[in-house]
Amino acid sequence: MKRIMSVLCLFFSAVLAEENLNPGAFANLGAGLSYYRYAEPKAMNMNLFLYGLNGKIGYNFAKTWKTSLDAQLLVGSGQYKGSTLDTGSDTYKNESVVTQASAAITTLEAKLGFNTFQALGVQNHALYVQSGIGHWFAKDRDYIVPRQQQYIYVPIELEGASRLSNTWTLNYLVGYKYFVRGIHNTQTSRGPWDRDLNVKQDGDYGLRAMIGVSYDMQNVKNFLRLCFDHWQVKDSPSVPLVSEFGERANYYEPKNNTQLVNLQFGFLF
Repeated sequence: MKRIMSVLCLFFSAVLAEENLNPGAFANLGAGLSYYRYAEPKAMNMNLFLYGLNGKIGYNFAKTWKTSLDAQLLVGSGQYKGSTLDTGSDTYKNESVVTQASAAITTLEAKLGFNTFQALGVQNHALYVQSGIGHWFAKDRDYIVPRQQQYIYVPIELEGASRLSNTWTLNYLVGYKYFVRGIHNTQTSRGPWDRDLNVKQDGDYGLRAMIGVSYDMQNVKNFLRLCFDHWQVKDSPSVPLVSEFGERANYYEPKNNTQLVNLQFGFLF
């Protein structure tokens, strides 16, 4: 046990405050408040406020190559606005619906980056060209047919840092998400249909941007950043479903867009 503790202490003693400008291992853990909007144009929208945790671990190789693993968990609630679908019932047909909704979102990304400024001999600044693989999972609940959405994508990003002083560093990121696959499940069997709606959904693209600072205040290393994520996703193929009233129709997951604005605060270990 003492040997294990010694190894852990040695590892975390190498963790430095700024992942982009210092070599060695790095890690951070933070919390965040978010505004989440999901919309299917002319059909429905959700506006939710979320809170959650975020974390990252990685290693910077001589300020030239960087590997990282990022994770985030968000949960919260807000308002759903939409309408009922035509199921063949004379009682419920295209009625507007306003109700409470809640959601849980997780993201996971593994990335590898190369510091172009280090290759040019630039000091106190870094600009990484990076890519990898990412997974987005969103689950809605609290209304009649809960849904799950999974996006698999390749992030293509520029992430940079500029040392402003001995204690302050500016951080920024812009990125494009190449959409690989979307997997959608609506639990329509919990409503008036014979089975769930399970479809694959191809996407147009995703975007990400971040700006923030990291700073060292009396040996406590912190970060503060504002992040923005956007998804634009196409219509899915249609699937035939039968309602409890005997109405047979083709249903699909319509094109949609997502925006997530996230204010994060945390600690660098």
